[in-house]
Amino acid sequence: MGTCEVNNVQFKECTVNNDGGGIFAQIPETGGNLTITNHTSFVQCINTVYGGGGILIFYNGSNSKCLISDNVIFEKCQAERGGAIYIRQFDQASFEVHNAIFKECKAYNKGGAIYIEQYEGASFDVHNAIIQECEAYYFGGAIYIELNERGSFDVHNVKFNQCEAQYYGGAIYIDIGHYWDYMVSGTATISGSTFSGSQSIGNGGAIFTVLYDDAAFTIDNTQFNLCYSTNSDGGSIFAQINSGSLSLNYVKFNGSSCTQPGSGGAIAIVQRSSYSRISITESTFTNCQTLS
Repeated sequence: MGTCEVNNVQFKECTVNNDGGGIFAQIPETGGNLTITNHTSFVQCINTVYGGGGILIFYNGSNSKCLISDNVIFEKCQAERGGAIYIRQFDQASFEVHNAIFKECKAYNKGGAIYIEQYEGASFDVHNAIIQECEAYYFGGAIYIELNERGSFDVHNVKFNQCEAQYYGGAIYIDIGHYWDYMVSGTATISGSTFSGSQSIGNGGAIFTVLYDDAAFTIDNTQFNLCYSTNSDGGSIFAQINSGSLSLNYVKFNGSSCTQPGSGGAIAIVQRSSYSRISITESTFTNCQTLS
């Protein structure tokens, strides 16, 4: 099993037309570890055609791991998908981001900072990060993720500041189960995090999610400050639940808003199935409104 460590390396003004402005990596199912650490930076790295202005990675298998940690910075990186990072994961591959900063990254399609596709039990975790002033033209101003067949997504202690999308999900767009033939459930959890000033023109000023096939999405101990949708539903959160569960525990909404014809100043929920489940506990809504 191979290993690669990128330690205190600066990538600046790198431009490609296809795969990964700074790094392109492929890890086979036999396994391998990629670590990017210790103040490594990606500044103004651009992919003009495809994904990953800073990094593009494809990898397979439970022995395949990628770790980004210890003050890695992505700044002003751009791509069609995943302004900073584009990830495609299969068969229990894991990706972790700890103590990283994403600033002013941009996607012309989806995932202003990060774009992820997961299959077959892959996992993606983001802990102790700052994602600031990132934007996507279509979906997911900070993060766009598709979870398929037992995939998992965990966000803990992350600050999303002033992220925006022209269409859906000013900060995060999460689709669980939609693109997989066998419709096996996945899970997403956001905890101990803050969304400040996230905005979208379409649904979900901060978060847009679509849940299928008993998918589970939980938000715990998280705060939404002044998030808004300028022309549609869900100033902070829009959820379409086809089959699955949405749970909000100890969540604070402060000054969330949307503008008519939109509805749901803080939250808008569309239930497409009698099997969908919604739980909101110990949460507060302050100065949230739908504006005329």
